[in-house]
Amino acid sequence: MTSTDTAASARERAKVKLGFYQHLAVYFVINLLLFFINQTTSPDYLWSIWPMIGWGVAVVFHALNVYVFGDRGQIVDRLAERERRREEQGRR
Repeated sequence: MTSTDTAASARERAKVKLGFYQHLAVYFVINLLLFFINQTTSPDYLWSIWPMIGWGVAVVFHALNVYVFGDRGQIVDRLAERERRREEQGRR
C-alpha cells in the first residue's frame, strides 16, 4: 500500500467517523427539543422516550458499524497478504 493509498484510506475513515459524530449531535439536539416539547405540552406522559429509544438503537448500530466493524477493509487486506505469503512459501 502506497502512502497515497494510506492517506486516502485514512481520509475515508475520518469521513465515516465525522458522519457518526454528526449523527450523534443531531440525535441529542432533536431529542432534547422533543423532550422540552413533551414537558411543555404533556408533562404527565413521557412520550419523548419512544423516539429516543428508537433512534438510539440506530445510533448504537451506527457506532458499531464505525468503530467495531468499520475496518473490515484493512482486515481483508491483512488476510489476503497472509494468504499470498503462504502461497509463496508453498511454491518454494
